[in-house]
Amino acid sequence: MQHMYITATADLDKCHSSTMHLVLPHLYKDPYYLETYKAWGKQGEFLMQDNGIFELKTVVPGSLMEFADQIGAHEVMVPEVLRNAEACLKVTEEFLSSNPKPRGMRFAACLQGKTWQEIAYHYQTLWKEFPQIDTICIPYGLEFDCFNVEDEEKLHSGWNRFSNIARLVKEGKWNPSITHHLLGLHNPAELTMYWRFREAIPKNVYASIRSNDSSICYKYGLHGAPFMHNSGFLHRKIKGALDHSARYTHPLQWETFQRNRDILEWLMQGSGGDRIAELYIMFNKECREFSLREM
Repeated sequence: MQHMYITATADLDKCHSSTMHLVLPHLYKDPYYLETYKAWGKQGEFLMQDNGIFELKTVVPGSLMEFADQIGAHEVMVPEVLRNAEACLKVTEEFLSSNPKPRGMRFAACLQGKTWQEIAYHYQTLWKEFPQIDTICIPYGLEFDCFNVEDEEKLHSGWNRFSNIARLVKEGKWNPSITHHLLGLHNPAELTMYWRFREAIPKNVYASIRSNDSSICYKYGLHGAPFMHNSGFLHRKIKGALDHSARYTHPLQWETFQRNRDILEWLMQGSGGDRIAELYIMFNKECREFSLREM
């Protein structure tokens, strides 16, 4: 798994930390943003173009394919409708019918729904009925776990997304032959759980999760707030979207970003996260439905 670091525009070069990037089309109007990512794309780095719905609450106005041509994107997230699987499938079908996939282009689609049942239905419909979709994205902001339980502690630990993925795997609905992307993060320690719980997430499933993206490394750097190796956060995620007009003005901000980046990379390699692993085991016992055995 590789992480896509989202940073404020002014610090793109300084915080350049990956060869994969999530790019935001509503920011292309900034020449520095556009030209920086365009240059990285030409150098062989991977550009995954978002559709803007997280920041704008609606798909960015205009043609997603024209935006992709503008920056040289390698993958485009198709339109979606928040928390509505049926509406997502409809706009996915409309987009695909009016936008034949160019040679070498990849399409990605994000799961949406208000229940586990909707997520499972959306997931299976995407890979069975839409062969044009190369990547299925699972968002961090699912309000419910795999048994439709809503709980703030579960949400902020990353359990909700993890448990939905684990249940897709357990019920034989997960397709490890296609690519997956984890959209956003509530807690960076979630990423190590895909390593730790091999009964729930076998190696072939983990191998199919290509990437994750988040602005939390940069945002926590702005606040001078360090990640914790065993728990990700001491409490809960700092709320609010990243201010893309921000910039680092103090050495401590950059030092905190570097520390947080190192911890996030360790977590993706299966190191740390002990406190969150304990929570996941506790949450799983509450479900009494499937077993998570720490390997």
